Amino acid sequence: MSRLFQQKGEIFLNHALSVFFNSGYPVAAEKDDLVRLNSETGEFGLSLSGAQAVDLAQTHRLALSASGRIEVGTGAVEKIILKFSRSHYLWQQDYAKTLNEAVEAFYELKNETEDRISDSDLIGILFKGFEQYKGALEPFLQSRELDRLLRELRFDGYADSESDLTDIEEEEDENE
Repeated sequence: MSRLFQQKGEIFLNHALSVFFNSGYPVAAEKDDLVRLNSETGEFGLSLSGAQAVDLAQTHRLALSASGRIEVGTGAVEKIILKFSRSHYLWQQDYAKTLNEAVEAFYELKNETEDRISDSDLIGILFKGFEQYKGALEPFLQSRELDRLLRELRFDGYADSESDLTDIEEEEDENE
């Protein structure tokens, strides 16, 4: 292959990825998907306004971009919303801010764990930390407990950390 073809191919790929990121799933569609969840989170007294949903959709895009990930749709964000809406420590005035923090943390941790943990398990870990620190994610994200779990996942692998995850899942089952 010629050097010119390689350069043009790379330029084309970069352009295609840029178009995909900017229009692959419109912010308006993501906003609508997130606002639709209000019917489920409303039973806990929590809802997102249209503006808050747009802000969360933008946070989602920035987190994807920062972590070098591609994702179409709102699958992980929806799981985060549905999980966190069940918290005893989440109030309407903090709802949108907490969801933005959780989405950012989720994608950062997905990279740190090198995808050795499922989305649902990682969301469960974030939720457990949020509950443990009585409605605050930041202290959990800086905790030794999280550092230990990440170290185990990195060095021992996902299978060896399943006992920690099972404990988390059992504790969640008891709370529901």
